[in-house]
Amino acid sequence: MENSAFVIEGSRLVKCTDPDLEEIIVPEGITEIGERAFQNGWMTAVRLPEGLITIGDEAFHRCYVLEKVHFPKGLRSIGKKAFLDCSLREICLPEGMESIGTDAFRGVQLEKVTFSPGLRSIGVGAFRECSIQEVKLPEGLVSLGKRAFENCAQLRRVRLPASLEKVGSDTFRGCKRLAGWELDPGNRHLQVEGRRLLTADGKKELCSLPEPEGIEKDGFFLSKEGVLLEYTGKEPVVTVPAGVTQVGLGAFFGAAVGEVIFPEGVTEIGERAFHSSISLEKITLPESLRHIRDSAFADCAALREVRLPERLEKLEIGHCPFSSSSCPRGLPPSRPAPSGTVRAWSAFFSPRSCGRLAGEPFPGAKA
Repeated sequence: MENSAFVIEGSRLVKCTDPDLEEIIVPEGITEIGERAFQNGWMTAVRLPEGLITIGDEAFHRCYVLEKVHFPKGLRSIGKKAFLDCSLREICLPEGMESIGTDAFRGVQLEKVTFSPGLRSIGVGAFRECSIQEVKLPEGLVSLGKRAFENCAQLRRVRLPASLEKVGSDTFRGCKRLAGWELDPGNRHLQVEGRRLLTADGKKELCSLPEPEGIEKDGFFLSKEGVLLEYTGKEPVVTVPAGVTQVGLGAFFGAAVGEVIFPEGVTEIGERAFHSSISLEKITLPESLRHIRDSAFADCAALREVRLPERLEKLEIGHCPFSSSSCPRGLPPSRPAPSGTVRAWSAFFSPRSCGRLAGEPFPGAKA
């Protein structure tokens, strides 16, 4: 069966025929979303029907501006890479959900995930590189896949249930703000020893968290190699210390700063470095800067104009560095960067959101 927006076979939605729809309401009676059914779509919101059981592999892959999804009761499984490269900020997984596939939400800038009872397995890399700050895994969960929460730089607190039996390798590697785990005292399969997660008999280490290495001074936590790891200060105008060569992953995430001045010598600004710094209005980038990574300034709603250094070599645009949404369709993961103001380069920044930058708008930018 085919209607104006969907190709449907029985109770399976095979394909969306209009990728430019901004809001999707999936019809009642659908029990399965097929593989790649909405891939590369430009919707911002999706409402899934009651009775839906399965979301297939890559179903919403590369739906770069998708910000909101309603997951209905009765949903049991989400396939691999189902929401890879989306822009979701918060999700609530319904009671009865049984499995989350490999890389299902990898790299999505999720800040909050609500898990409900019934979930039994979380796949490899399912929430890798997300922005989650707290994880409360539900009772009933049995298996946590390898790298499931790897490089969740904002993750500070994790609760592991009594039912959890299997934890894959590197599950929490790179979670630099995580100091340990809260293990339910009724768990008979695991034990926590300091910054190490072990099997109950203590014979096998499942995961470990390295001791923080660096120096903290005046609100800056710096590595010995000159990487700015985290800013914890409260000053509205921040001058990054001389000697810093790199701003690390999530270093200013959500920081209440209005202006940041970088010294010469900084060559790289890392992924999500200023993500959600909503009061940031002005940044001064040094001529030494060569590389700006994915989502470095995403959701900096007050930021109006950025002047790129003449010698900047690369902007990573898997997700637009200056936007909550990604760059236009068809662009590769990285390209040489032009000089000049960000507002002048519509080939690098999404016209759906970067049109708000000061100066002449991009062609096609929405008011």
